[in-house]
Amino acid sequence: MGYLPSAKLLLISLIVCIGGPFQHGFQAVVTSPAQQAFTDFLNSSIYLHYGWELPRSSVQTLWSVTVAVLSVGAIFGSLSISYVATRFGRKNGMYISVSLEIVGTLLALLAYHVPVNAFAVSLMTDTGLSPMEASLVNIGLMAILVVFATISSFLVDRYGRRPLILISLFGLVVCNAILSILMECHKRYQYTWIGYILCGVIALTKLFSAIGLAPLSFFVSSEMVGQAARKIVGRALGFAILFVFPLTCGGIYLYFLMPETKNKNYKEVIEAMHDLPSISNVVCCRQRTGTAQLQHINTVG
Repeated sequence: MGYLPSAKLLLISLIVCIGGPFQHGFQAVVTSPAQQAFTDFLNSSIYLHYGWELPRSSVQTLWSVTVAVLSVGAIFGSLSISYVATRFGRKNGMYISVSLEIVGTLLALLAYHVPVNAFAVSLMTDTGLSPMEASLVNIGLMAILVVFATISSFLVDRYGRRPLILISLFGLVVCNAILSILMECHKRYQYTWIGYILCGVIALTKLFSAIGLAPLSFFVSSEMVGQAARKIVGRALGFAILFVFPLTCGGIYLYFLMPETKNKNYKEVIEAMHDLPSISNVVCCRQRTGTAQLQHINTVG
């Protein structure tokens, strides 16, 4: 319990994290005011060279491609893991990875702008904040995220995985619902103070994500299965959670709550809703079926 890792082990862990999952978390979570700077630079560059500006849809498409290019590189990198590990070994493969990171960082510094996922900043500017205010709020949000990500490393061993994941999920559900309400209210009434409340709710979203779902999602699935099946199970669970689970929930929701609307007016649709199967009826029907089968077995016995 009182064991502390050596400084060398901490440094190695830091390098591995920065070169691996940190990049995906940085791309998915970190908000930056780089979007406006990137689009302004793109438009001004094209205007100086050709005398015309790109339409807004084309600019948004180019920005989306720029943000998503990390995933493209991750795909090629994941496909080359087996070859690099077999050909060069684990340690030399790490050297190659770190060297590529250094080259990418130098190129980013030479390019002056490092576009990252900036959609949350544009969201804050849409709620009435100026670009400068959105940038300052962005810095504060990132500081909050770092603090709670650090705290979560101690909470995991103290309270366990399951409670933290449940608290994180329910907290995110509440925060996302409040975000939707605040965005709609700002769209209707244009109150500046709603934007500040929205920033606070975004901070709470970062909090709930950092204490449970964000860090634990990387290794909980690997802890639930054996060493030999971890890679296959991890990929299968990721695919199922991303595609199968939402579609299953949607199918169940529509089965119990969506009436037939073909060739029906509004009144007939309302009447059809009363004839839909309910969850309680389905459960009671299964219970009655199970009870009848049990009685039949007892009678035969």
